[in-house]
Amino acid sequence: MLDNINEVILVNMTLIFQLVGLLIALLFDTYMNKRQKKLMLLILFCVFTILIQNHAEYYLSIIPEGVEPRLIIAIYGYSVRPLVIYLFIAMINQKKELLLAKSLVVFNFLLHFTAVFSPIVFTITEDNHFKRGALGNTSHIVSAILLGLLLYYTIKKYDRKNIKEALLPVILMISVVFAVYMDTYFYVASLPVTYLTIAMVSDCLFYYIWLHLQFVKRYEASLMKEQQIDMMMSQIKPHFLYNTLTTIQALCLIDPKQAADLTQNFAKYLRRNMNVLSSNELIPLIREIEHTRIYCDIEKVRFSNIDVKYDIEDSDFLLPALTIQPMVENAIKHGIRGKQDGLVEIFTEKIEGFHKIVIRDNGKGFDSDKPINEEEHIGLANVKSRVEKRCNGTFTIKSKKDEGCEVTILIPE
Repeated sequence: MLDNINEVILVNMTLIFQLVGLLIALLFDTYMNKRQKKLMLLILFCVFTILIQNHAEYYLSIIPEGVEPRLIIAIYGYSVRPLVIYLFIAMINQKKELLLAKSLVVFNFLLHFTAVFSPIVFTITEDNHFKRGALGNTSHIVSAILLGLLLYYTIKKYDRKNIKEALLPVILMISVVFAVYMDTYFYVASLPVTYLTIAMVSDCLFYYIWLHLQFVKRYEASLMKEQQIDMMMSQIKPHFLYNTLTTIQALCLIDPKQAADLTQNFAKYLRRNMNVLSSNELIPLIREIEHTRIYCDIEKVRFSNIDVKYDIEDSDFLLPALTIQPMVENAIKHGIRGKQDGLVEIFTEKIEGFHKIVIRDNGKGFDSDKPINEEEHIGLANVKSRVEKRCNGTFTIKSKKDEGCEVTILIPE
């Protein structure tokens, strides 16, 4: 019997705490869908039964009448380990690409089931000793192939741009191979838990954490896309559409050429806004300035009292689309539209490792100490969020009543 009961209790309590903690985290996980949660629960069940199987096989190995039940339990152990890897593959791959992995799991089970009537894979001798047969390494080979498939699908699905993100899954898979090596050459007969079981429990925990982070990233990317849609919709307000079309209609009667030019600019404006929906990439500053010019040219036709000046000293950098134009629109709509000599100034420069963008107007301003009405001021929170999250930049607003407003954006080089 066991002569190191304290070590056994310590190891088992550590493994059980990990499984219980993982179960609690899984139950409260809001990023996994129902299918992924079911698969993860099944993985936890399988790993827990492997832990039980280790103990059962150990105790059955030291009693004479344990031959037959030990055989059945050993078949289960060799069959369920590849199943755990398959379940992880199924979790990250919802396409119909699982036939090979599923076939390997079924083949492994059927082959090990032959131990009931044949020693070709393994057998338990009459004196209760384990004896490996000619195909005794089948479970290891099948598991190695499944690990390779898991690594392939992991990189394919979650790591298309940054190879560093695959580092943790690779380390976890190497730990499984190392655990098999330790069980083969340094197995501790006095412990009823194998190195492989310990590795599987810990790897389940860390692989779940890695998966959870990937799900969070996908959720944030989806949220960013929704923000882009919301921002685009906030840019194309019905009143702006109606007013521009009305202006074009009026110009058709008195200045057809200007009407044609305004129609062309309006089409460019709408096209560039729509393009935001189809791309999540950062764009060169010059493209954003061009889009801002188009918007300003449309507004100048309607409001001859406004002027927009550009001083672009630094242009060799990228930024999120629709960053400057919404700020200029705010300045025109809420600041200078009603002034006799309304002015918006846009300038850029490079300072101390940052690309600096300033949008300044001489409009009516507001009290910057009071909360901003985000419904009135188009896309402020949206632009601020995208500058901070996508560029690791800063977004600040300074304003005084009746003196104007100044927006400063700093983007690291």
